[in-house]
Amino acid sequence: MRLPRGLGWIPDDPVLVAAQQARSPFSVLEELLPGEPRSTVSYAACMLGGIPDQGGTSSCVGFAFSTALFIIAAIAGTPIPRPSSKLIYDFARAEDRPYSRLLDLGSRPVAAANVLTTKGMVADADWALRFMPDGTSNVNQRPYLDVFQTALAYRLGSYYRISAGGGASAAVRRALDRRLCPVFAMPVDAAYQRHTSGIYEGRKGASLGGHMQAFCGYGDGYLEVVTSWGETHGERGIVRIANDYVDSGECTDIITPTLLPALRAA
Repeated sequence: MRLPRGLGWIPDDPVLVAAQQARSPFSVLEELLPGEPRSTVSYAACMLGGIPDQGGTSSCVGFAFSTALFIIAAIAGTPIPRPSSKLIYDFARAEDRPYSRLLDLGSRPVAAANVLTTKGMVADADWALRFMPDGTSNVNQRPYLDVFQTALAYRLGSYYRISAGGGASAAVRRALDRRLCPVFAMPVDAAYQRHTSGIYEGRKGASLGGHMQAFCGYGDGYLEVVTSWGETHGERGIVRIANDYVDSGECTDIITPTLLPALRAA
């Protein structure tokens, strides 16, 4: 059964975004993590287990952070099991609605980052998003009280934001040169949902909603993206997005989990 393609990104508050960008200058990171520009970079091979599929759920923010941290750990030489996208999404929703039942309405990136910083993560195998034959899922099932008994030994230590608009694609490339994988959000049109090959040049139709993904590489005129719509989307789950579109201002909430100390002992 082919699963529908869910969305689920809720934008972070613009005031918070501006404040975090102001206190997270990229120059500091450049001193900590020197890196050399290259003609091409691709960390897609790190996704040996395949590209996950969020189905029709609104859990893309959880999937994007899970993918980014999974790749960062692999290329740093400290591989970890894939973090549970569902758990990130569960606690991100609980942060926004702490005394309510879980609803599959999407989440803010900053809520996911807060969860990963304060609570850490567990392996996807211990708390996975599961789909039933009738198309239903466990997306709104709350985590068990002891879910962190099997926590991974790493958690998000810090992150910095890349300003949307002109120059964003170059900043993402610098992050990738330093073995970091930013996540980002964009409005999605029908053409992007159907995209299979070539470089996606940008939205031409009406937005169907916001979607968060993870950058994993770059080449001549494009950035490489890991989606969360399975391997039938893009080129086996990887999409090339034009630099010009990333620089257009439509790609926002560009957040980079840092390596020092992005993954640290719990």
